[in-house]
Amino acid sequence: MKLLQDLSDESDSLPPSLYVNNVTIRDAVNEGGEAQIRSGSYDGLDVAIRQFQQRGNMTKPDWRKIIRREIIIHRYIRHDNVLPLIGVFGDEAHPFNVVTPWMHHGVASEYLKTRPDRFFDIARGSSAGLAYLHGCVPPVIHGDIHSVRSARFRKHEMMLTVIRYMQENILVDSGGNAQLCDFGLSRIKHEAKRTRTKTHEGGYPRNLAPEITSGDDERVNITPQTDIYALAMTIYELGTRTRPLDQYTRFQVQRAVEEGKRPAGPDTMKNLSDTERRDIRTVWPLLERMWAQEPASRPSAVDTFEELRGRNNFGVKMPLTHIHPMYAAYNENP
Repeated sequence: MKLLQDLSDESDSLPPSLYVNNVTIRDAVNEGGEAQIRSGSYDGLDVAIRQFQQRGNMTKPDWRKIIRREIIIHRYIRHDNVLPLIGVFGDEAHPFNVVTPWMHHGVASEYLKTRPDRFFDIARGSSAGLAYLHGCVPPVIHGDIHSVRSARFRKHEMMLTVIRYMQENILVDSGGNAQLCDFGLSRIKHEAKRTRTKTHEGGYPRNLAPEITSGDDERVNITPQTDIYALAMTIYELGTRTRPLDQYTRFQVQRAVEEGKRPAGPDTMKNLSDTERRDIRTVWPLLERMWAQEPASRPSAVDTFEELRGRNNFGVKMPLTHIHPMYAAYNENP
């Protein structure tokens, strides 16, 4: 993989095998940020098209290099619970249009509103995808796992689904399987926003581990342990439909986390159904270890997956590496 990245840097281009043709671009799904998302179709499949945009203070050559490297990493990622890459195409306005399968069940938080019985499956699948990423050589750190509530969009119900599609980066495929996406995007954001504060660089503020926000070093050091912390907060939010540390503003959260504050337990929450309370109680001891103050005290992604697999009562055990047949054609060796 590194050799391919080095060759790509020298030629200022991607390998020809990554390019796809005859992609139809349809509606805008999400505008702004490091990329804009559009729906489309390719070879009879509904697809999502991420059109990267240069932001911040990076020079164009540096920006192109970072995007190319992330695309090459994505090319080698093959797992049931990680959104696969179909290919890339370029045009005058956007040199990098990244094509991935469209997730018809949308984001995990919306899916679980109608299928709360799938909570353990979504949590388990997310941890399996993360375990796979961390097990790559070199490890792939996600850096920005989160779930974002939709309350602020209630006045715009017709736009709710499309606004949220890429704001949350655990999606759900047609089989009800969790799909991690946006891994690597946090590194692109970090490089583009060096002049901004840590709470803006390192990911969703409520999911930032204390070691990211504390200290004087302005560089954000994302690690497997910071991913585990963020996954714990995400599982908590998916299971309770409540933002982590909701009593604090986004500007107060950093200090609260550094002081050791964590979400309240399920017995104090009045908005949960009996099933939701039971489920979050079941995973609570694991969550407390995952968001431990000391990074070394947190479990690995593999340990997290194994514990969640043991807790799951609604599905079969899932191997850590397996490719969906519908994606196999797009994941052949280059």
